[in-house]
Amino acid sequence: MLLEFRAEVRSDSDWSLFVRDSYNGLAGTLTYAPSYKRDGRTYAPDMASSDIPVPRLSSPWLGKPLHHVSARQRAHAKLPPVLVWICGLLIPYLEHSAGAGSKATTLQYETGSWFGRLLKRSVPSTIETEIVPMRQTLEHHDARPSLGGNTFIAIGLFALMNAGCGAQTGPAPISGDVLEAKGWRTEVVSGDLSHPWSITWLPDGAALVTERSGRLRLIRDGKLDPRPIAGLPPVLAHGQGGLLDVSLHPDFSQNQLVYLTLAIGTPEANRTALARGRLDGYTLQDTEVIFENADPKSGGQHFGSRMVWLSDKTLLMSVGDGGNPPISFEGENIRNQAQNPGTHFGAVLRLKDDGTPPPDNPFGSQPGARPEIWTIGHRNIQGMTLDPLSGRIWANEHASRGGDELNVIEGGNNYGWPEITYSYEYWGPRISDETSRHGIVDPKLVWTPSIAPSGLTVYTGNVYPEWQGNLFSGALKFQQIRRLVLDGTEVIGEEKLTIGQRVRDVRQGPDGYLYVLTDEDAGALLRILPSTDQE
Repeated sequence: MLLEFRAEVRSDSDWSLFVRDSYNGLAGTLTYAPSYKRDGRTYAPDMASSDIPVPRLSSPWLGKPLHHVSARQRAHAKLPPVLVWICGLLIPYLEHSAGAGSKATTLQYETGSWFGRLLKRSVPSTIETEIVPMRQTLEHHDARPSLGGNTFIAIGLFALMNAGCGAQTGPAPISGDVLEAKGWRTEVVSGDLSHPWSITWLPDGAALVTERSGRLRLIRDGKLDPRPIAGLPPVLAHGQGGLLDVSLHPDFSQNQLVYLTLAIGTPEANRTALARGRLDGYTLQDTEVIFENADPKSGGQHFGSRMVWLSDKTLLMSVGDGGNPPISFEGENIRNQAQNPGTHFGAVLRLKDDGTPPPDNPFGSQPGARPEIWTIGHRNIQGMTLDPLSGRIWANEHASRGGDELNVIEGGNNYGWPEITYSYEYWGPRISDETSRHGIVDPKLVWTPSIAPSGLTVYTGNVYPEWQGNLFSGALKFQQIRRLVLDGTEVIGEEKLTIGQRVRDVRQGPDGYLYVLTDEDAGALLRILPSTDQE
């Protein structure tokens, strides 16, 4: 017995997206297989398919009538939803019981129909869940689907599996939607950036900006220099990977060293790496890769990566867990390596400025552990910052579906992923039944639904006095910045600043203003300005 549900999403562009979910009740597997098409060619994303064990079903009590009636005919006849569901779910059982063999049943609904609206209210996360992996892949191909226009979606068992999923509970506070902040506006400092990822400022006030495609750009006096900085190492721009974070050595004024995190290798075998070079005009001289993940992975997911300098001039660097199932490592899901200090996956590393591990790292004396590891149990940290007043290291972290985290990072700690999490699989059930455990650090805040957190900074300037000491986190999914009011390590207030574009990085500039990088084909550097309600 086979149930197969297909989704076709036709956007206003020339891309067509397809998601096929097949449930085999006899074998006890669910296959999730997305793809997309353009110009007659079919592309498969990084997560091309996934076979997931699920309960087996049998239908000895079901009879044989109606096996000649297709669910599509019933749907198009505008039968009540209950009958449509019955047809869509029972016909394959009936056909199997009648000896007709395995059949594929396709249900297709227009999202504007009353049934589509009912379904969306019942399982609002389903559409977003199915589109997010596609969107990540499409960005690499300079295109993105839209849910507007002529959109048709077929949803079956996949929707039913999601319908019962509510937010996990635990000791951490859970945040959803919040009120809009007042008294601010944005202005464009510079445009024409292609998926910018990170920004840092030179002592003369000019800014270095990374573009995920592999270019390092210079912005001076609000103008983007047309000449990219030369001398970078080879960059793998694939999926979420590419040229990522940029940071200056604490003694930059003496040594002119610029540090970069990046993806290297091939789509089939790649790693997160750390490079440095000496900035000389428009060139990085003596550039070298000084650290790379000890183990390669496949696909274009979960590279991390952010950097933070500590007061002793050692460097913290985040590395992602390697990706979602079915990406594997040594015969198991690669994400499980986040609990293995014998790999660099899913960890925060502490390095000396030459890329080697300090001798006092907390896992250095543990047999089999990588000496660079500072903390373990992370999925994909893409925001990390030092609070210069308290000395705390804050990090935000992508979960899967719901359960994004805000954490205080302290050496030697385990942050739980994937064994302890508030998150759900993209395709349905909880990833773990536990949200807290002795010896695992609880998050300071959990975002459900996921906001897809990005750049993170603590504001210490004087331009917005009421924001001093607050954390600001990018939110890619909702095109926002989240302002977090802190009392020590407790989040006591939260607002949103809706930017209207995907926010990749948030930083405080040397002039005391907050700056924002938008992760778009035509990305921009924005400045946040104080304003009155009348403006």
